[in-house]
Amino acid sequence: MEGKKLYVGNLNYSVTNQDLEELFSEYGTVDSVNVIEGKGFAFVEMADAAEAEKAKKELSESNFKGRALRVDEANPSASSDRRGSDAPSSPPVPEAPLEDWSHLPEEEVKERIQKMVEEASLKETGFGARRFYFVTRENKLPFLDLSDELTGRLEKGQAAIVELPGDDVVDYTIVPRAVARRMQSIDPDSVRFMNPQSSPDSFRDRGPRRPFRR
Repeated sequence: MEGKKLYVGNLNYSVTNQDLEELFSEYGTVDSVNVIEGKGFAFVEMADAAEAEKAKKELSESNFKGRALRVDEANPSASSDRRGSDAPSSPPVPEAPLEDWSHLPEEEVKERIQKMVEEASLKETGFGARRFYFVTRENKLPFLDLSDELTGRLEKGQAAIVELPGDDVVDYTIVPRAVARRMQSIDPDSVRFMNPQSSPDSFRDRGPRRPFRR
């Protein structure tokens, strides 16, 4: 494993940053912990990759506060796909048909969606200085502060802003296009921003409510 940042899933909702810091510190130095409140997952960054690998090996599937933990390397795609601003854009890849989930129970579909979003979230790897606006179900206009790379993926239609699955306060994250398409097939309103890959149209930090144009 090359990365130092770990995804920790299937958490008991009572787990705090301090709980995870104490747990993971048994396997090395913990640089940071970020529990996503009310969503059942977190991100833990260790001091080096060897310590992260050790923690992953020892803690994955272990019982913590009544739950079997899922521990894996945090999705590296947002940080590993960096390109210069002058790099030629690739043509859109034909989208594969979605697997039919219509025969599945509603609760199983919800669980599958939540797992997909937790494992594929790009937001934690993409914080930066670019302000990206989107529209909520209530027609409010919040924003996310994103890196240039992640902003570019949204503009090109390679990623999307979606609602985090959950029953409490609505929060938002960014996932790859394939995950957003699956969410859209179940609940179209859960996808709050997804460009057609051939037609960018978004709100960014060029003034309030001003559509972005290339």
